[in-house]
Amino acid sequence: MANVNIDPIVVRLFKQQVKLDYQSSGSQLAQTGLLRTDVEGETIQYPKLGSLISNEVGFSKAVDPQDPGSSAVIGTMAKFNASVTVDPVQEKFLNVQIRRDYSRLLTMADNRRMDQVFIDTLKASTPSITIPEGGTNLTYDKLLQVVQAFDELEVPEEDRTIVVTPKTQRALMNDPKFINNEFINKGPVATGKINRFQVLGMTMISIGIRKEGGLPKAGNIVDCFAYAKNAMGFGIGIPANVHMSIEPTLSMAILLQSNMSLNATAIDEVGIIKIEADDTKT
Repeated sequence: MANVNIDPIVVRLFKQQVKLDYQSSGSQLAQTGLLRTDVEGETIQYPKLGSLISNEVGFSKAVDPQDPGSSAVIGTMAKFNASVTVDPVQEKFLNVQIRRDYSRLLTMADNRRMDQVFIDTLKASTPSITIPEGGTNLTYDKLLQVVQAFDELEVPEEDRTIVVTPKTQRALMNDPKFINNEFINKGPVATGKINRFQVLGMTMISIGIRKEGGLPKAGNIVDCFAYAKNAMGFGIGIPANVHMSIEPTLSMAILLQSNMSLNATAIDEVGIIKIEADDTKT
């Protein structure tokens, strides 16, 4: 067994399988912020701009250039790794199906980590608005407060995201204000697509129980977050990629590992809202 070699054809097949796996799934949150790829260096910089106003001016009159004001928000890139070994004897000389299964595990681990980096950045931010739990779970009235805040900021509907948990989402679905004829017949209840659906002009994404942590929770209180696209930045230096190699020190085991570098940054906390919910309430 010391002379086990990996045929180049097998390596190419493995890469094709991994590519298919990456195409079939991905991070749920990365693209809900300002996504930048091919980031070079240890840091990533996002510009934070002010605003301009359009003033009436007469014909052939001098104009007064405005300064919107700008600042730089800097984030630090971090490296992440996930790895697993395959014993060539146990797996009957590089069983293709097992390698594909392992590549899926690596893919899912990478995607969850990308989401968690995003969530941890939301948690560490100082949201402009915090909606207290008030002895209730996630409710229609709380969402209306979020919508009002986004409307006042004039955030386009396609740029609004709210991240919740399955428990808080279930409570919302039990709210009588949501259970109406139109919602049941035309909405996610009819299609079965509960995740990533539009509610009050926001894209709702549900994050379940994860080893990485998921949404922050203290006792019964879960912190859900709503944010505008330009309030959050997500940078990728090295995209997640899986490599296969032989480890002589591990009885010639096959090492599958994935490496990536990325960062999430709160660019403008004015566009971040925290919604507290007591997930024991129905």
